[in-house]
Amino acid sequence: LDEEKAALEIMKQNLENLSMRIQDMTDLLADIDTRINEITLENVKDSDKANLISILDTINDLLSNKLENLTAVEITALEENKAEIENLLARIKEIVETLSTIESNANDILGKNLKSSDIPALKSNLAVISDFLKNYDENLQDEERSALEGKKADIENRLTELIKITETITSTDNLIQNIHSENLKKEDLLILKQ
Repeated sequence: LDEEKAALEIMKQNLENLSMRIQDMTDLLADIDTRINEITLENVKDSDKANLISILDTINDLLSNKLENLTAVEITALEENKAEIENLLARIKEIVETLSTIESNANDILGKNLKSSDIPALKSNLAVISDFLKNYDENLQDEERSALEGKKADIENRLTELIKITETITSTDNLIQNIHSENLKKEDLLILKQ
């Protein structure tokens, strides 16, 4: 009877240990779902990267080392989460690379002495920044958004200045072309001095 009682006690302890492992696994899977639940392609930010990599490492560890503790449904859910996280990390990479390109292009155009021939490039940069802010607003951290809005304002200001200068030059050129030695008057001299 003592042997049977001891065997039952061991079985009870084993069941309790198994129950704790099952609960730990259930908690871990729920934690994974909770940590990625509100992150989507539309709102993932660069600041989410470390969290996503941590979750991905956990999923990879579970799929590699704890497969025997998972049900087929849990394995499928983990594989789906893994694919989702990889897509989210790819979106972060795309956003970071696009931001870098946008900022580099804006710095290049703003860092030079502008001519009227640069108006299309300024307009193009302005359109790219405006589209990016519109389409990826939820993916941007506050400092990224602020930096882009600053670049946009700089480009708008430079574009406005350049357009005004170009219009003034064109207007002056038209005035000068209308003045000929045959029809030169005293008032024309005042226009030329301007």
